[in-house]
Order: sequence, then C-alpha cells, then structure tokens
Amino acid sequence: MVWIAENPEAGASLDGGLRKVRIPREGEGKSGGFRTIDVSGGRQHRP
Repeated sequence: MVWIAENPEAGASLDGGLRKVRIPREGEGKSGGFRTIDVSGGRQHRP
C-alpha cells in the first residue's frame, strides 16, 4: 500500500477513478508479481 500511495499515477487508468497496477514481487519481476485494482479520486467519482 505504501508503494501505491507513493506512485498514485502508476498502472493503467480505468473508468471511475480506478487504476490497474502490477507490483513486482522480489526476485520475480512484474510478470510474477501482484496485480491490484486501486480506487482513488474521492467524491467526484462517486454517483
């Protein structure tokens, strides 16, 4: 979570304030790492 907070523009932008992020696992690289969906943007993105 610290990495995502420090890199808020990382990953691919999806609709509605979502970002798809791939985080490398130590010794594995991105392809063997973690995939997350990050929600950000605050109230302006809520219906």
